[in-house]
Amino acid sequence: MKKSISLNATIYSFFRELKGFHGMGQGVLKLPVYDVKDMHFVKCNFDDIRPSLLQREQSSIFIECGIDPKGETWIEEQKPKPLPDRIELDDIVFDAIGLSRGERDAVYEAVIDLVGARLKKASSLRS
Repeated sequence: MKKSISLNATIYSFFRELKGFHGMGQGVLKLPVYDVKDMHFVKCNFDDIRPSLLQREQSSIFIECGIDPKGETWIEEQKPKPLPDRIELDDIVFDAIGLSRGERDAVYEAVIDLVGARLKKASSLRS
């Protein structure tokens, strides 16, 4: 269980956006098993992780990253403010790969931009 928790880290949402198929309609993202097998997984030490992080329900990537998708400001224009326990989980993975604070912020911004663009495109096609 502890090893698979890293798949809930934001950087893997970023990888899924890059590798997944976007042409499914209505903004659906498909990531076949063979693409998951090609992803690089980071070895992390989750020995000291709080049990509540292992049992925590995940919300949408927007909520996890502190973005209001229904707000007056465009998704891409909002500055991510990740939830505290989201940061705690992500920091374990980010520390393992040696990302700086600026690089961590860039991961949050990039995943929000990619998801936002995918959903925006899907909604424009429905009109």
